[in-house]
Order: sequence, then structure tokens, then C-alpha cells
Amino acid sequence: MADIIPFPTKRSLHQRCVDVVDELAERLAAQAIPFDETDKLVFTAMLLGAVERETDPDSINVILLDACRAMRGT
Repeated sequence: MADIIPFPTKRSLHQRCVDVVDELAERLAAQAIPFDETDKLVFTAMLLGAVERETDPDSINVILLDACRAMRGT
């Protein structure tokens, strides 16, 4: 995986967080691990809370990149 965020920079923070959680949900579903809409909302809120506290775009990208890496196990 490249060290760049795979999201267009013009997207809102909320949508970027939703994209990360949607990918997580897909990966868990592929492994038959339960992850329902409530789980998605909770994870999205937690991730959004983390990025909303940041004002530096590079820090936001690092948080999102770390979330992507964590769910990929890299």
C-alpha cells in the first residue's frame, strides 16, 4: 500500500471517515465477522471525532492512513 490516502482531497472529512468504515465493514463481511449498521455508526463517529480535533491536513491524513493500515493489518 502506498503511503498516501486513497481519497480525493475535496471530499468532506465525514465522507472520508465513512469510506474507511465502509471498507472495514466489507472486509469483516468477507470473513463472516458480524458488523452491523450500529457498529458502522459507532466506528464512524469515533474516527470522525479523532479527525475533527485536528486542524492540520497532514495530521488528518495520518489518522486516516493509520486507520486504513490497522484494518489491513499492516
